[in-house]
Amino acid sequence: MILSFAYSTFLLYILQIFTQKEMYNMADTTDLPTFNPYAYVQEIGELTRKYLSEHERWVVHAILNDAALRELISEESVAKLKEDKKLEALNTGELHAVQAQLETYPGLRALAAHEEAHNIYLNDKKDPKARILSEAAHTLTGIEIHPGTQIGDNFFIDHGTGCIIGEKAQIGKNALIYHNVTLGAYGNANPATRHPIIGDDVIISTGTKVLGYVQIGNKVKIGSNVLLAGNTLKVHDGAIIRDGVQVGDNNEIMPEVQIGDGAKIARGIGKITENIPAYAQVVGRDTQGNLQFANMVNVESQAPASIEDSLTETPKTKVMTTEYLGSVVQRINQQMASLASRVSNYFTPNPPAIPQASSVGR
Repeated sequence: MILSFAYSTFLLYILQIFTQKEMYNMADTTDLPTFNPYAYVQEIGELTRKYLSEHERWVVHAILNDAALRELISEESVAKLKEDKKLEALNTGELHAVQAQLETYPGLRALAAHEEAHNIYLNDKKDPKARILSEAAHTLTGIEIHPGTQIGDNFFIDHGTGCIIGEKAQIGKNALIYHNVTLGAYGNANPATRHPIIGDDVIISTGTKVLGYVQIGNKVKIGSNVLLAGNTLKVHDGAIIRDGVQVGDNNEIMPEVQIGDGAKIARGIGKITENIPAYAQVVGRDTQGNLQFANMVNVESQAPASIEDSLTETPKTKVMTTEYLGSVVQRINQQMASLASRVSNYFTPNPPAIPQASSVGR
């Protein structure tokens, strides 16, 4: 009876496998588009040339911001281009040289493909062609831009490999980002506002991650390998954030404020109205509302007038730092001396004991 039950169970298992396989084979896949990104090379190339012909201001902006392109034209043409902001400043040979080089730029190809994908997306979000074109450009350029991303005029991606820009991100005019920049989501954000808002004339350097509903104002400069993460984080106009800075959620960097290299600002500090020295760690506020810094006991929360002044810092901060480093060096020297003594004793053989003269028997 046990063998009969096992045999019946086995047959049911085999029947289930074949039934699932048959159902899978019966599925209608004729309407699903076949995705081969390399089949879109020619189309993206045509979109790139179209973009160049229809966006003269973008070409001018690219030349004025890219030294490699400026090397292709004379100094006189560059001066005239800065003044007139028109490609008429270039002669035919210079214009052809610039266009030929621009066609090789992955950032331009990604932008051209995005413009077409974005138009399709706005017309019908369910049209798979928008994502197909976006992913084809991603494969060919290493730059991922969601078809829903809103991008302003003269947006320039330098190098571009590793850039990721989310669906709800908004980028203003004349913005410039470098390779390996991410404009993505953070935590359990509102789906409608889960990506950053970037203002006009913003520069974001390589390796920087802007995650969540981070609102960045106009003419903000952000260095490399910066982390801005949160859904209630604001950076106002003209702020400068140097390399390696980390800023948590629930903070607001006020206009023209400068954050020094490697500084860290914890969550929930609120409005940052003063410059932050390089490598400072802002951990909270005291009872008077002044900023509190880690490992800087009794140090006033005065920041230097500029980032350059942070190298010297305020006198009181400098004294504290020197004393602290002096004590660290002293402890290290003591430990090294102790270690050297132990090593010396370990490798030096003990001298033989000298027998003492005995008075026994005398």
